[in-house]
Amino acid sequence: MEKGTIIDYIDKQKMVCAVVIDSIIAGSHQVRLLTENDRDVRLPVHRISYAGGRLDPAVGRSALVEMLRATALKREDIAKRISIESLWELVRDENQWIDLKTMTEMCFSEPVTPDHEAALVRAIFADRLYFKFNHNRFLPHSEEQIKAILARREKEERHRRLINEGSEWLKTVCKGPVAEPDENVREVVEILVDYYLFGKDAGEYAIAKEIITMAGGISPDTLFSLLVRLGVWDPHENTDLLKHGVPVSWPDKVLDEARSLSGLPGVSVSAHQREDLTGLYVITIDGADTLDFDDALSIEQLEDGSSRIGIHISDVAERIKRGGALDTEALRRGSSIYTADLRIPMFPPVLSEGVCSLKAGENRPAISVIAEFSPQAELVDFRVTASIINVNKHLTYADANAMIGSDNRIASLYRVASSLRERRLKDGALIIDLPEIMVGFDEKRHVNLRRIEQRSPARVLVEEMMIVANWILARFLRDRNIPAVFRSQPEPRQRLFKKGETNNDLFLNWVQRKLVSHASLGCKPGRHCGLGLDLYTTATSPIRKYIDLITQRQVRAGLNLGTPYTKDEIDHLLHELEKPLGYVGKIQQARHRYWVLKYLETMVGTSMDAIVLDRFKNEYSILLPDYLVECRLPAPRAAKLNPKDIVRVKVQHVNARQNIISVFFS
Repeated sequence: MEKGTIIDYIDKQKMVCAVVIDSIIAGSHQVRLLTENDRDVRLPVHRISYAGGRLDPAVGRSALVEMLRATALKREDIAKRISIESLWELVRDENQWIDLKTMTEMCFSEPVTPDHEAALVRAIFADRLYFKFNHNRFLPHSEEQIKAILARREKEERHRRLINEGSEWLKTVCKGPVAEPDENVREVVEILVDYYLFGKDAGEYAIAKEIITMAGGISPDTLFSLLVRLGVWDPHENTDLLKHGVPVSWPDKVLDEARSLSGLPGVSVSAHQREDLTGLYVITIDGADTLDFDDALSIEQLEDGSSRIGIHISDVAERIKRGGALDTEALRRGSSIYTADLRIPMFPPVLSEGVCSLKAGENRPAISVIAEFSPQAELVDFRVTASIINVNKHLTYADANAMIGSDNRIASLYRVASSLRERRLKDGALIIDLPEIMVGFDEKRHVNLRRIEQRSPARVLVEEMMIVANWILARFLRDRNIPAVFRSQPEPRQRLFKKGETNNDLFLNWVQRKLVSHASLGCKPGRHCGLGLDLYTTATSPIRKYIDLITQRQVRAGLNLGTPYTKDEIDHLLHELEKPLGYVGKIQQARHRYWVLKYLETMVGTSMDAIVLDRFKNEYSILLPDYLVECRLPAPRAAKLNPKDIVRVKVQHVNARQNIISVFFS
């Protein structure tokens, strides 16, 4: 490129006018320039946007700078006269590159000079909406491309606005009082909520991160506290529900259908197909807070010393029809969710706690499993029937435990349950006996904890009756070749206690639970090693679990009360249930741990016993037995502990919101 050539190039998104002072520099592809800003610049040749027109380098530096500035102003003035949109309208259908000279001649009626060409380049550079340019040629954008560019520009402008306004707002509210967000800030709050919940997976993570960075940076705890101060969240917000999109309210069409069903009689038109069992003395045994009673028990003592036990399950499918709004919503939820501070039922309470619940004193349709046991408490016969029952009394576990020594019915039920349990143990059942930490609240919403033994007589009674009912229903379906959701489970990866035995050792039970193999669901029956049964299904909680409702519909089909699902339909339903069932248990466990850790926040500085579970490179895994909380304990080099050892530890730091607990040797 010759000395004295005037060129335009782009620097920091601005067009700069310059003159070549020295042509190609030896050993490089650069030219030496003097710019309109009186700067000496080395520029790669490929960065030159336009070259045309000449100046005489001999006039001197000051004169060159003045002439460059005049040239730049002239080119800018000419560029302002060009309508890029009008030019695009002329050539919009040209699906090919157009050279600079041709394009320039379209723009001007006067003779075209290098300044006109340079002006066109500048105009198109200033408005890159309509053309793509590459040195001395241009390609018209299509209408679709223009729409996409406009959308991108709008998005970029929105991003700039959110980041600038959001960071300033965040600085302000972090320092002082918090006012309710106005329209401009509400979108920023939504972005920050999404960022807190999903981190790098948030839809607008980059914007949130930039807002926080420009505001000086804040921790997750600070962000959570801010959202509480704004009234967006409760101080104990269950963010897991938000992460998984768990619905806590009901669509109008679901509530409408529920209300229409709640007004129907307790037993519908199918009553003539049902066995009247309202003469039986029927009880429920549940937790003190239970409102949705989906199973009940009865027992008759026969003259020969044998017993006839009824396990009665609310016939939810009598009301909830396949494919309706209620059924679709229940499938979406998959299961009820129960935490210490919240109930999220699978069906609206008007049904789950109303007409579908086995309420005392009211006739209800049921699916009844009637099982006969010998005087030695061995199962000798059973049948399954559609029935009408009327619950006489609701008992809590505490009530039933207190009555076992004085009430013949409860005592007989427990005797049979104990026999069933022993039989399962002999058949290889793995019964893991762990206590349970119950979370409660006082009148000031302070957390209190209560430890209960999982294997109290009443709990064993209910558990065994439900297990035998599910086993009988699995046989009922298998023997009739009706597709069903069967549960199977392989042997544990390792057994820590012998077959046929249980163990009260907390350490062994805790570790054994970690070694249990995952159960699987499918239409093919198989052995359930954990329960010690040749096949198994679940049908005793149709109010709370959609899989149990599926099973109930199949049982009803076997009783000529409906059409069964096909295997393909069941496979499809199981696929639909994978997502909700994948998070329901995790949400319940995480919320339980949150409240236990919330309690332990008040125990910082307290010493307590811990059981060593395992050793790692620089730490131990330990269990705090009074709270059933597992955590890590940093290991000094001198420490030599073994699994099952008891150590004394002190609680150093607990953050329930972040799921953090730190302990050290006391």
